[in-house]
Amino acid sequence: MKLHLRGSDPMKFDGDALILGHFDDICPLTGFLGQLDWVLNASISKLWKKRPDLFQFGTITLLATQGKISASQVLLVGLGSKDKFNRKMRREAFTLGFSSAAGIGAEKLAIEAFPVNGDRDRNIDEDLITSFPSTGNALGGKLFLYVGSPELLTVLSDRIKDSKVDPTVGPG
Repeated sequence: MKLHLRGSDPMKFDGDALILGHFDDICPLTGFLGQLDWVLNASISKLWKKRPDLFQFGTITLLATQGKISASQVLLVGLGSKDKFNRKMRREAFTLGFSSAAGIGAEKLAIEAFPVNGDRDRNIDEDLITSFPSTGNALGGKLFLYVGSPELLTVLSDRIKDSKVDPTVGPG
């Protein structure tokens, strides 16, 4: 598996699918998903208003990007309540995202890091690597992980160098 760590804007990712997660108890939309919602003229916010279960844990929603971002499609992963979100749930969310991406034929995909403890969470790489192998072959073995925190990006790049993946770190 080749894992590419990125600290830049995933909205510029040029690939088959972008996987973004959101908690059901955080309103308004924030982070990368908030940016996407703005680009898509609040279509995600409007959908959430019509479908209150949109971000319940384990819910997967496929969005067409309408050519407004480089990725062909976006998979939204419901993360449930922020206070209850833990590493086990993150591994499940990663696996759901990967299997859904494989189901739509994605070979080049990017996923947002779903932090459990904010920027202090340094186990994202282990959870990601644990979740990826079951669907990695169907996805072509190439994955881009977008991390919002420069501090966390540095820590993860050092840790992943010692793992069984072939890492690259850089901008989008």
